[in-house]
Amino acid sequence: MRRARLKIPAAFLEKLKEHGERFYVTSEEGDHARIYPMKFWGEIEEKLAKVSSYNKAKQKFLTRTNYYGQVVEMTGRAES
Repeated sequence: MRRARLKIPAAFLEKLKEHGERFYVTSEEGDHARIYPMKFWGEIEEKLAKVSSYNKAKQKFLTRTNYYGQVVEMTGRAES
């Protein structure tokens, strides 16, 4: 299985590490990445679960974030 790498500036990386090693990385348009600590992504999923499945905004958001998204684990490996 091929692994994709995402380079994150050191200042942001330190902040991310405060939230653990697992994240949900996604995008809404495919032109930028959004990185959610799993705790916060879980809160988003809980809120979405309360919204009707017929809600167009919910459908659009889930379609896009599911298409681009996946759970990732920080490897701690730095490459030059």
